[in-house]
Amino acid sequence: MTHFRHLAPTGILALHISNTHLDLLPVVAGEAFAGGRRARLKDTEDEDESTGVFGATWVLITAPSNDFDNEIRADSNPISRSGRVRLWTDDYSNLFQILK
Repeated sequence: MTHFRHLAPTGILALHISNTHLDLLPVVAGEAFAGGRRARLKDTEDEDESTGVFGATWVLITAPSNDFDNEIRADSNPISRSGRVRLWTDDYSNLFQILK
């Protein structure tokens, strides 16, 4: 993930993965773990259809030397790498594997 070159060593990359049709979590988790990163899943539940505010799913990724603080750990879930999706590369991706 080349995004980390733009972050401070203690920075956290937040990826919004909410999607009606695709389960992006295995793809993002695979990328994070392949890069030796730590990752956590955060679901926001603040929804108010009258104002157009909907819940969202986020993956928080940080460097292996940086751990998430207690507040983030208490408000998110650990992610484990599932073997059901092959690691995506410039030469390989498979949308059919992540259809909901």
